[in-house]
Amino acid sequence: MNTQKGAIWATCSAISFLVSAIGLWLGLDIMVNIINEELDPIIKGASSTDLFILATMFALLGIGFIVIYYLSAMKDTQETLRSACQSIEVGVYSLQEASQDSTASNKSK
Repeated sequence: MNTQKGAIWATCSAISFLVSAIGLWLGLDIMVNIINEELDPIIKGASSTDLFILATMFALLGIGFIVIYYLSAMKDTQETLRSACQSIEVGVYSLQEASQDSTASNKSK
């Protein structure tokens, strides 16, 4: 697999997990540490829930990038195996032709 393509998927995945961790931390911070009489508990809970949902979305996006990386690696592996099988088939075919030619030349003698 192209290492540059793998690095792109790994970087996207790492950034997604980092944003997810930041969202989780901010949501917990709003729930636990912000003590403000002006901030309504309902608004505080809604803000925390929004951040938790965003954190979950970015975590799933990071997992998706990992899946895409492995699927593209499998595709590249299959293409490599396919080309190897084709070269083996060409080698076997040329050996069969060579053996048929030698058999035909032996019969004509």
